[in-house]
Amino acid sequence: MSALGAGSGKERSGAINLWIFILLGALFVLAANFYFSAARNAEENKARARLTDVQVLSQKIATFAQAAAAGTLEAFDELQATRDRIQLDLDVLKQGSAVAAGKVPEAQADEFAGIPAYDAATGVSEELKALGDVWAPISANAQTIIDNMRHPSTDRTTA
Repeated sequence: MSALGAGSGKERSGAINLWIFILLGALFVLAANFYFSAARNAEENKARARLTDVQVLSQKIATFAQAAAAGTLEAFDELQATRDRIQLDLDVLKQGSAVAAGKVPEAQADEFAGIPAYDAATGVSEELKALGDVWAPISANAQTIIDNMRHPSTDRTTA
């Protein structure tokens, strides 16, 4: 017998089994980490898409508000639709994708699916509240323009 091969076959077999068990456990943890990271990444990508939509629509709302204020009738419908879509995007970011149910066409439903509520999320809630605070007066002004089209003021000046 050689001094290098200390330990019986049973002891070596038990040690090998222990290392195989540890390796399989580590592989399981790695696979679970990959799965949950991919799912979280998909949620965050959809949330970023909603924020990008808000950015693009905010440019449009300025254009439509200016055109509606100038009296272009088509701009009122576009202003209303854009205002409603921005509000929906913000509601989805705050409260989750369930808010969009029935408010978007079937073809766009997947864009809103699987977005969690970020209203109380650490590191996001303050920025989301700030965005909502900036949006509130813009939304109110857009609604004022829309309401003025639906119910024009009866200001009459006498000459």
